[in-house]
This record gives sequence, C-alpha cells and structure tokens, in this order.
Amino acid sequence: MPSVIEELPRKIAYTVVKVFGFCKQKIMEYQQQQLEEEKQRRWNNFLGQTRFKLMKLVKEQISDDQFDYELQPDFENQEIIQADGSKSIYRIRIEDKKVPICEFDKAGREFQVACIVFRFTIFGELDSDILLKMKEKWVYYMKNNGLYGIADTYKKDDLHRLVFIIYEKINERAVKSALFHLKNSQNY
Repeated sequence: MPSVIEELPRKIAYTVVKVFGFCKQKIMEYQQQQLEEEKQRRWNNFLGQTRFKLMKLVKEQISDDQFDYELQPDFENQEIIQADGSKSIYRIRIEDKKVPICEFDKAGREFQVACIVFRFTIFGELDSDILLKMKEKWVYYMKNNGLYGIADTYKKDDLHRLVFIIYEKINERAVKSALFHLKNSQNY
C-alpha cells in the first residue's frame, strides 16, 4: 500500500492537469463567445449599410412624390468670427431632406420564412425599366457579398410595396413562393 508521501505528487499532478484543462475549456468558451459577438456586430453593421444603400437607391431611382418619406434636417457648418477674434463653428439648418422610409424585418414575418426584408411603400406603379434596374443592382450587390436575394413589388392593403429580400439558399423556393402569393393575392 503506497504511503501518503508517495501518493501526494500523483494527486497534485492530477489536480494540476484537471485545473489546466478546466481553464483551457473556459478560455475557449470565452473566445468562441467573443467571435460570435464580433460576427453579430459585423452582420448588424452590414445590414445597416445595406439599408442606407437601399434608401439611397430608392431616392435616386424613384421620384420624391412616389415613395413614402420622412423629413430629416440637413445642417451645414458655418464659421463665425467673434468680436474678440476667436472663431466659432455653428451648425445651421439649411433645409429638410426627403428620406425614404425603410421598414426592416429580420424575421420575415410577412413571408413566413427565415429571411430579412427591407420594405418601402410606394405610390402607384413603378416603371418596368426602373424596377428592372433596381433588381439588377440588388442581385449584383448580393452576389458581391456572397448572399442570395431578390427584389420585387406587390400590393397589400391598397398600397404598393417595394421589397428587397435576403435569404439563405435553402429557403429560396419558399421565399419566391411567398412573394408570388403576395403579388397575386387580391387585397382590394
């Protein structure tokens, strides 16, 4: 039977190995969590940039009276020289810009499929050339970013909707089917 003195170094080594393994596991979990948070932050930044680019695209391609918009103030920096010779910079409101309202849906509730939808309300029908140009730009943007997407219009609640959709390849058929049903449903 081994004595306590002989057994002690083995127990210490065993405990050190266990503690080292536990610490290594916790560090790996922490690094994985940090990677997930960074990935989510980058994805949210991408969605924000995409939304801004779509708002810019809609504003460029469609006339102001044809989309639902909100007014945002436009400011300009103006330098003023004080009586004592010091300079101050003031922001002066120049005008209000018309900015398209972009509804953002991460869950794809209207399509009942896992997709991301950017939706604009438009008034009247869009010219087919304009719609085609917007669709081409959207598909090109999606391919450059390694994603799948589609753009189209449909009518719901007597309002025309222009949608830009991001989806996964496995959901392509379901998204296109839902869009087809929305386009051909009679909501008059």
